[in-house]
Amino acid sequence: MYGVFAAGGSLDLTDLSVSATQTKQAIGLFTVPTFTSEIALDSLSYQVSGAERSYGMVAGGGSITVKKANVEHAPDALANSRGIQASNTAHVTVEEDFTVTAQYPVIALGSAVVGMKKNFTSVAPSMIQVAHNAKTLINKEGTGAVQFIGATSRENEATLDMTLGSSQEKPSFWKVLTLVEGTPSTFSHLTLGENAQMHFFVSDATFINSESGASMVSVLGDAPVALKKHEKSGIVLINNTGADFTVGDVIGLISSANGFTLDAAEIKAKQDLADLKQDLSVVTARSLVQLQETAVPKTGYDLLLETDNRLVATIKAPPTPEPEPEPNPNSNPNPNPNPDPEPQPNLDPEPQPKPSVVNPQTDAMMESSVSAYGTLFAADDLFVDSVLRSHNGQHREGLFAVARDGKWNIDTRTDLDMDIVTGLVGYAKRMETLRSVASLKWGTPLTTRWPMRRLAMS
Repeated sequence: MYGVFAAGGSLDLTDLSVSATQTKQAIGLFTVPTFTSEIALDSLSYQVSGAERSYGMVAGGGSITVKKANVEHAPDALANSRGIQASNTAHVTVEEDFTVTAQYPVIALGSAVVGMKKNFTSVAPSMIQVAHNAKTLINKEGTGAVQFIGATSRENEATLDMTLGSSQEKPSFWKVLTLVEGTPSTFSHLTLGENAQMHFFVSDATFINSESGASMVSVLGDAPVALKKHEKSGIVLINNTGADFTVGDVIGLISSANGFTLDAAEIKAKQDLADLKQDLSVVTARSLVQLQETAVPKTGYDLLLETDNRLVATIKAPPTPEPEPEPNPNSNPNPNPNPDPEPQPNLDPEPQPKPSVVNPQTDAMMESSVSAYGTLFAADDLFVDSVLRSHNGQHREGLFAVARDGKWNIDTRTDLDMDIVTGLVGYAKRMETLRSVASLKWGTPLTTRWPMRRLAMS
């Protein structure tokens, strides 16, 4: 299925909207390689679900120029999906906004050129791939906002430039992932500008204490990596390994063949870049009921240039808490106050893991379940006491109602106290030796004390 199939000539469009479901292959725009086609349009909207293969734009030759493009793949169509695929000598330019959800937002091959002049948004884990002599330029002039989650691959003599950040209020970020074990994201040029952050999700041991100096990002172009000191710009470190870092661990973040600059000034080895560290709240679900903060605080590591060409984060011991001040004996009514013990130094330099917390969603479910059990126990006792044990086993005929309230303590491994009001309304009928009772029970827990959360945490 094609939205537009071009085999030569020029085509100007205002808006193009393409949608498809349950198809083998879908392509929004297609230019045939052996023809020179020129397509210009103001807006492209491409939405696909249930496709085996899907491409927002495929340029085999000629040029495609779009002001705004939105390429969206549903979760069942993400596999084998592309936002832009350009090859041969094709040119694809998105002048203002390119928003894409695809396994590969951009693939550029041959001598093709792909340019996102301003805003670029790709917030599903994905891979940008550039090979041969192709070029991909993302916000090169630094006038737009970039929001990207994933990794990049630059191969052969290809060019891949990305500038994070601009003077826009909209923040820029790159959540740096390792999608192929042991393989860094590669660039020819990289700039971290204003109002922009790089979030390093450390999940691959290859980049921890690497003897070869491997880093999560490798920049091999002829210009240094440009860093900028800005109140909203910098670097965040996230532990995604599933285990705690050890004091002294060295994590390779960025390797640059031509070094680094800070505010356009060259910086050298051992340069402390603490001003670039930023804090971020990142909560990871370790299990159904356990959540854990995984971002490393700014005080938990040093950010510096290990060499002229490598930026690293070194895990350090947590700061020693300041000792509490001595109590003032004059304000203590006790004539013989015991002095406060001397603060003991922390002999274990290992960083303390961040405490896990109970997932509030499962916590609410557990509390409501326990509350229901308590009400059930109280209602059963009321039924036995009022019906089966009343009047020497003989219950009066007719309509009856009983109620009870009280404090219940359930013997468990933890302390569970409940104040419960229960009621029972029924009708009794005696038939010779057979007695039948129809009844309706209800119960309402009024107040509940929940040290049960400790159980949920373990």
